[in-house]
Amino acid sequence: MTDQADCINCNDPSRKMNIICVVETQQDVFYVEKSGYRGIYHVLDGLVSPLDGIGEDDLNINNLLNRLISVDEVILALPFSVEGEATSYLIKDKIKQFNVKISRPAKGLPAGIGIEYVDKFTLQNSFDERVEIDD
Repeated sequence: MTDQADCINCNDPSRKMNIICVVETQQDVFYVEKSGYRGIYHVLDGLVSPLDGIGEDDLNINNLLNRLISVDEVILALPFSVEGEATSYLIKDKIKQFNVKISRPAKGLPAGIGIEYVDKFTLQNSFDERVEIDD
């Protein structure tokens, strides 16, 4: 994703090299960067989709496993779709042996959107993953 010899992961000393954010596509890196995330990335180049003939061997999962030696956390920033959830469960199962923290970005109601415009799945997740309000 660069015309230089080094990528954003490799050359920036302010990045947390012990946190990997796993994304579906290279384009997703740009979206996550907007959040202020300062770790490194791993691009899968797709999601598990049996109906489309895409299995785990078609994804960049083995390279992820090879990178987990000095990693403390893996963030699975994959879509909240059937394929994204299946891929997340697959990766979670494969990396649990590495004793790393596995997390996902929060999901729920987007800021600035009225509840009447939110789909049923997102609304359900926002209630399931609600957080307590501190005093």
